[in-house]
Amino acid sequence: MPTVTNNYIAFVRGINVGGKCLVSMAKLRPALEHAGLAAVQTYIQSGNILFASSEEDNAVLARIISQTITREFGIEAQVVVVAASQWHDIVALAPDWWGKDSLWKHNVIIMIPPARALEVTQAIGDVKVGIEQVEAGQGVVYQSILTAGFSKSASSKLVSRPIYKQVTIRNYNTAKKLAELANEMFNSGMMSA
Repeated sequence: MPTVTNNYIAFVRGINVGGKCLVSMAKLRPALEHAGLAAVQTYIQSGNILFASSEEDNAVLARIISQTITREFGIEAQVVVVAASQWHDIVALAPDWWGKDSLWKHNVIIMIPPARALEVTQAIGDVKVGIEQVEAGQGVVYQSILTAGFSKSASSKLVSRPIYKQVTIRNYNTAKKLAELANEMFNSGMMSA
């Protein structure tokens, strides 16, 4: 019986930011393949990894990636793994306001287990109408903030809250591009359903 291979996207928190915690994506890809992941691709330097695996436990996959980064680069990295199909749904089912207005900054806040979306929305508190919008999704929080009003937003205080260390954030363009890349990999036959 053939092994079923599943498609995943991993999000690594806090690497290659401000010249700190440097991880070479060119070196990371073969290291992850050596660790047992297949068809490994990375997107930009902020820790986005697309891959295939017969492993079905997201926590096990996150641990493999985290341990590989520690072994290869000496960095303790938090990692969250999401099935590519789930990521597709996260992007497709986003609120209608998310990503629509160019005067706003649009992010998706991704929970690193065991963190929950409710903890993030509670840490943000009451949003400022006309300046920001926040909505919990499946393991994520969609966030849009008027760029000119960021300092007045409730969301701007998230970085000072303890929950901030249990999330990783990607902007709208990165979120959409990762969904497209995962779809391309699947359609090219590099990965299977």
